[in-house]
Amino acid sequence: DMSEATGVMRQSGIQVRPSWMPFTPLTDPADPGEIFDFLVEMDLLATVDPVQLSIRLLIPDGSLILGSEMAPYIEDYDADALTYRWRARDPMVDDLQKGLAAIAETGGTDQRAAILEMWSRVRPGVPAPVWSDIQPTRLTESWFCCAEPTSRQLLRVGPK
Repeated sequence: DMSEATGVMRQSGIQVRPSWMPFTPLTDPADPGEIFDFLVEMDLLATVDPVQLSIRLLIPDGSLILGSEMAPYIEDYDADALTYRWRARDPMVDDLQKGLAAIAETGGTDQRAAILEMWSRVRPGVPAPVWSDIQPTRLTESWFCCAEPTSRQLLRVGPK
């Protein structure tokens, strides 16, 4: 459905700005690579914000997820971050997410460099994809809801 929706949007002259939630307690190590493959196949690398490839699920107090199949991976509630902390079923996933988040957080305004560095983490040894000439409309804020706050965002709020 995503491929078809992307085609319909392009035919209508609407620039696709994909939003992702790649990291949950049930994410498998291969899942982020499949997202990258889709972005390459659909020529969307130039229009995705790097942070979209590193977002962790935010689990607020009272979430129905607490009683789901994710429950064994959910830890204590962090009131400062407004989320339940969780770990992935596969520890490799947590390590990959941390690495991608660091790239997204420190990548500055060079979206292409950040995405290509992320590619090298997700697809090690695979040549970087050809980059599209699409000139995406950039947003002033690329951080989105339903994601855990980054360490930089928490620093802006300060300690209690």
